[in-house]
Amino acid sequence: APNASPAGTSSGRSQAATAGAHLALGDRYVAALNAQIKGAGGEGKSARTRAKLKRAAFDCLTESDLASLTIGSITGKAKVAAGTFYLHFDSIRDLVLEVFSEFAAVDIAPAIPEGNEFVDLFSQMKATFIEIVGAFRRRRMFFRSLFQMKRQDAEANAVWLKLTAQWAEILSAIARDHAKQPVPAAFDRFIGHATSA
Repeated sequence: APNASPAGTSSGRSQAATAGAHLALGDRYVAALNAQIKGAGGEGKSARTRAKLKRAAFDCLTESDLASLTIGSITGKAKVAAGTFYLHFDSIRDLVLEVFSEFAAVDIAPAIPEGNEFVDLFSQMKATFIEIVGAFRRRRMFFRSLFQMKRQDAEANAVWLKLTAQWAEILSAIARDHAKQPVPAAFDRFIGHATSA
């Protein structure tokens, strides 16, 4: 089945942005999947079913860890026949990798600060890190599974390496662009925390 992912298409990204504009970090991907399940972007039955399977996997991983995830638990939560799973994914690993990749693209990518005013960027970054902590608390099991897969799977690790490089590049650019401007108190400590995060 073709990839009809929220993160995989420009219309999907705009759906995610629209659906998640007022949502906390950690909830934007769910909103994008829900929009796709409803066919808000004109998705056909196959794309809606695929989104249901991804939403079900996300929910299962929010409730229990990766080792507990089964095709039966996913299809049961999605309310589709067990055989339907194989029309969309070759394995649980493929489904989970897609969910993690899209979650990173839809939910974590918007956490990158934008703008030109240094103090405003600093405030945005601080607020974002508070959101990240909240997302980790709300979805503890999901992140636990994500980190478990990251350690075990090269492609999952590549998703995190890409995000790490993106964050480092943006933080470096902010520091370089504003090197001659007054720096808010404790900014060096903040950059250290941000980089390690």
